[in-house]
Amino acid sequence: MELFKKWLYLPHISKWYECPDSWIKEVEGRHGKFSFINHFIAEAGGVPIGFCQYYDCYFGQGYEDWHKIERQGEVFSIDYFIGEPLFLGKGLGKGIVSLLTSMVKDKGGKRIIVGPEPDNTPSRRALEACGYAFDGRDYYIEF
Repeated sequence: MELFKKWLYLPHISKWYECPDSWIKEVEGRHGKFSFINHFIAEAGGVPIGFCQYYDCYFGQGYEDWHKIERQGEVFSIDYFIGEPLFLGKGLGKGIVSLLTSMVKDKGGKRIIVGPEPDNTPSRRALEACGYAFDGRDYYIEF
């Protein structure tokens, strides 16, 4: 948890994850209120390098209002970041997105929606490299 907290306050992360306390509370609540979110520490060669998660948007509607979802188990979202500065710009974000996408697909998900900030070029490129399409607002992939 300490490493995750440290990452959230680094300039290249805090630029996109503006409310670190909200993210910390969410991860701390992973066995209760936020148990619908699947959190992971991303590693490269056994070294922790970042954070990622996926969740069913049906259950996330109480916390986000960017989409109306009618049924559980169909529409998911993902979040991810490379926290360790030495691992930036090495294509590892693409690997994280690919792995999260496979996890959701294996759970029977039908669609993943992701809403990176418009100027978060590395995130947008990782999504595009993994086959996500842009609809003018969000990135998505369907299975």
